[in-house]
Amino acid sequence: QACGFKYTSKLERMFQDIGVSKSLIDQYRTYCEKLRLDDIVDFSVMVLSSNSWSFSALLLINLPQV
Repeated sequence: QACGFKYTSKLERMFQDIGVSKSLIDQYRTYCEKLRLDDIVDFSVMVLSSNSWSFSALLLINLPQV
């Protein structure tokens, strides 16, 4: 049962999430290069489907205003 339908479907969604995340990062970098932005913020995005990934408690953060 370890490789049953439910398990493989969840795993497939996880790989899709990873692909979407990579695509968003690539699109951001391309956008910054087109606009010739010198101050590109180095960051990474992880798109995660809540029903596919285990999540711990929410963390509240305060982002500084720019």
